[in-house]
Amino acid sequence: MTDFEQLKIKQFDKWNVYLHQSQCYLGRLYIAAARLDDIDLFDMTIDEREELFDVGKAVKKALIELFNPD
Repeated sequence: MTDFEQLKIKQFDKWNVYLHQSQCYLGRLYIAAARLDDIDLFDMTIDEREELFDVGKAVKKALIELFNPD
């Protein structure tokens, strides 16, 4: 069993970014909601949605800077 807290890269107010255990694709990661109750993508709050897009943009920028994918 994996301790996912050890894989946490960054914590935001409403989202957390984790390194994926399998790095078959270098830089593979996932973004998970910080709140623990079940979340349906279409039930997220406006604040969660806005931050998710900010997190996504930040992750994309970091991956481009780190790995220069083509």
